[in-house]
Amino acid sequence: MKTKKVWFVTGASKGLGLSIVKKLLEQGYQVAATSRKVEDLNNAVGTRNGNFLPIAVDLSSEVSVGNAIDQTVNRFGRVDVIVNNAGYGLAGGIEELSDQEVRGNFEINVFGLLNVIRKAMPYLRGQRSGHIFNISSIGGFTGAFPGWGIYCATKFAVSGLTESLAEEAKAFGIDVTVVEPGYFRTNFLAASSMAVPAHQIDEYKNVRESQSLHQNTLNGNQQGDPDKAADALIAIAKEKNPPLHLLLGEDAYTMALQKMATLQQEIETWKNITVSTGFAKEGAQSYIGMWVTKDGHIRQELLPGGRYDEARGTKKSAYTGSYTIDGDHIEYIDDTGFTASGDFREGVLHHGGYLFYKEEAVK
Repeated sequence: MKTKKVWFVTGASKGLGLSIVKKLLEQGYQVAATSRKVEDLNNAVGTRNGNFLPIAVDLSSEVSVGNAIDQTVNRFGRVDVIVNNAGYGLAGGIEELSDQEVRGNFEINVFGLLNVIRKAMPYLRGQRSGHIFNISSIGGFTGAFPGWGIYCATKFAVSGLTESLAEEAKAFGIDVTVVEPGYFRTNFLAASSMAVPAHQIDEYKNVRESQSLHQNTLNGNQQGDPDKAADALIAIAKEKNPPLHLLLGEDAYTMALQKMATLQQEIETWKNITVSTGFAKEGAQSYIGMWVTKDGHIRQELLPGGRYDEARGTKKSAYTGSYTIDGDHIEYIDDTGFTASGDFREGVLHHGGYLFYKEEAVK
């Protein structure tokens, strides 16, 4: 019979962490659960048996975190699944949050998580197996929430470092997943889990409205079920090829698609500017210079660096914009957003119904 995996879960006295611990114990897993106080864990979990190891941990202390991982291995002989769940919400505009408030949020949401990873990795590397779940947020995928900029920044950090960690850990047989939930019905939006600025700026009406929405409307009415989220994580831990990104909740799914669609549209809209910033490709260098029509009425100068300046008759700089050259094809986008294209054929530029020749060739 295959031995069940040993789990280590931070932030386990409430919310998603508590749901995960309860589900795991119901299914016979061995679980080390951490919080600031052992009493909180015992009261929340409501059971005491040989499979449950409650540990008081200060996530800001590498020593405390290291001791907790060591206790887990000493008790159960190994550790297999790490769930970095601990964290708290911080509402408030970027301008109005103090340096201390910002650093405090990063201390737990990011640096505490890194402490756990650093202390767990030697065991997982030694076993050549394991799975790390870093709990981020849909706010780590899209930051379009006024009043949540710093919290989103911590979660973008978690999502970003998880992608790098996944690449680093794969050589050791260790899976890594960043979990990006939407709104789940936990106490995350309650005063005990969400901080607000000590000094608010009344002019930020959209920030206050967002803060009120989360505290007074969404709190207690979230559509996500934390027990089902726990089931999802336990199921993913059994997968042979688990995902790097795991979205949880229909709202997270919808918001992620909206972000990707908006980003793709914006990338395409500004493609010509984006790709114009490199050195000219081999072969394209010969096209840089002044191109003129036979009658000299239109003069188009392709400048180094991907910019062009077109004069018509006596009007200088009638059109300006950016261009990109791919092989013998040229794409234009002028500074008003208008796009056009052309082709170089046997030393002649075909563009806009006109034939352009290199100025020296006309002379």
